[in-house]
Amino acid sequence: MKRMILLALLFVACARAEWSDVKEGLGPQSVIKLVGTPLVGSSGHGGQFVTWIYDRGGYIVFENGRVAFWQAPAEPAAPKP
Repeated sequence: MKRMILLALLFVACARAEWSDVKEGLGPQSVIKLVGTPLVGSSGHGGQFVTWIYDRGGYIVFENGRVAFWQAPAEPAAPKP
């Protein structure tokens, strides 16, 4: 059981590190390489703005095809003993 918790924490740490590499100006393909494909995507203003939604409240907003701003997902709740 302790080994599974350790692996889960390691996975979360790696996922957070990838989100920390997201920067303004990145294109969609670079973002996919860092954090994966989104759960949902939507666009507005004729495609000028695109929002990608991820698990646990994470999102990325693109303006004219480049990252404008983002929010990393929330940490998952700690497993109960």
